[in-house]
Amino acid sequence: MISRPELKPEFERHAHYLSGYLLAYDTFDVIDIIPQNSRAAAIIMRNKRPRSVKPWCVQYYGNGHYFGTRQELDNYCHRHRFF
Repeated sequence: MISRPELKPEFERHAHYLSGYLLAYDTFDVIDIIPQNSRAAAIIMRNKRPRSVKPWCVQYYGNGHYFGTRQELDNYCHRHRFF
């Protein structure tokens, strides 16, 4: 694990949500941070490795779910009302 890289400016206001997660920043880029309540957020990430079979990931309360396409990830997030 490496330390958290600098976030895009639009995510800086949500950076406090990342402190509770041990995310693999060396392998994944943070694509979105979707606050769910004052303590938790759904963290959307994409694998940096081009040959990854399931490059999309959502982390929520320490659980990671991986997806082959962005559409699969979006469907999961909508079913769980993350958006």
